[in-house]
Amino acid sequence: MKENTKKIFDAILDRKFSKNMSAGYDPLEVDIFLDGIRNFLIKLDKNQRFLEEVINQKMTEITELKEIISQKNSIIKSLNADIESLKQDGYQSQKLMNDLGKLQVAVNELQNNKNKK
Repeated sequence: MKENTKKIFDAILDRKFSKNMSAGYDPLEVDIFLDGIRNFLIKLDKNQRFLEEVINQKMTEITELKEIISQKNSIIKSLNADIESLKQDGYQSQKLMNDLGKLQVAVNELQNNKNKK
């Protein structure tokens, strides 16, 4: 429990009122009521501390997940670059195959022309 909060809770419990028996509230009823308020505030404080801990854990998880996402994005960027490189290699190979095909046609024509003579 935070020190300041504990002091407030203790002050509620320890609060004493002057006793005037001719009029006013029953001191026992007041003490019971204040005990109930103090106990409620203690539960509220415990719940708040629990929720703060959960938030801190979730923030840590978020930070870790952001790092994983960053790493995965780097991998994706690298893979996309590899894909583009392979596409270019594929286009180059296809061009070379076309050029080779044209050369083969030219060689065949030359051989046919040679054989005709």
